[in-house]
Amino acid sequence: MRPLKQNCNRRLIEWKATPCLSLIMALLQVAMGAEVARSQNSATGRFESCKIQPSDLRCEYARNPGGVDVVQPRLSWVVESRERNQKQSAFQVLVATTPELLSSNKGDLWDSRPVKSGESTQVEYGGAALTSRRSCYWKVRVWDAAGNASDWSQPASWEMSLLHPEDWKARWIGSGPPVEPRPPAGFFKSTNELSTVNQKVSVDGRSTLLRKSFVADKPIRRAEVYVTGLG
Repeated sequence: MRPLKQNCNRRLIEWKATPCLSLIMALLQVAMGAEVARSQNSATGRFESCKIQPSDLRCEYARNPGGVDVVQPRLSWVVESRERNQKQSAFQVLVATTPELLSSNKGDLWDSRPVKSGESTQVEYGGAALTSRRSCYWKVRVWDAAGNASDWSQPASWEMSLLHPEDWKARWIGSGPPVEPRPPAGFFKSTNELSTVNQKVSVDGRSTLLRKSFVADKPIRRAEVYVTGLG
């Protein structure tokens, strides 16, 4: 009878231990799942507190444009969200003269402060007056429907063009003889296109290559060319 009793006791212990192991394994799986979720949230941490995030910053509909000739450029961004029924309830724009100031969250050209608005397109620049050739660095953050602020967006930039005629320091250049007879009818899209022109037209109908050679006598840190070909 003793061996039978030992077998019964062993089976009882095994029966009691099996549910405990199952419960422990289930708890471990839940804990591991929570840790994975936390790591995923950390990797995409921008959505952890605020449910929206700005991206794809544009100025005058272009990414990091140069030659902007609008004195109050229009700024736009895209609002991303992983939740439905989310919206932007406010925004703040910073515009700085250097990337260093912008990274320190200092908008020496414009700090819009939090603005209660859902607008994310054609937000007009409202800071200090912009001058020719000015480089502007900017970023934006937004608030979701619950009033939680997002992280700052990735920085973007734009550069102003020459805003006034006196900013042009170069001379007008061209080619061909100084005076040439008026082209025959049909040379332009309309035979009347030159009907109001009194002076002779300098044109010979061929594509023209204009160039000039020069020597830089010191290292070049930055070079820009402003060109216009009106007419």
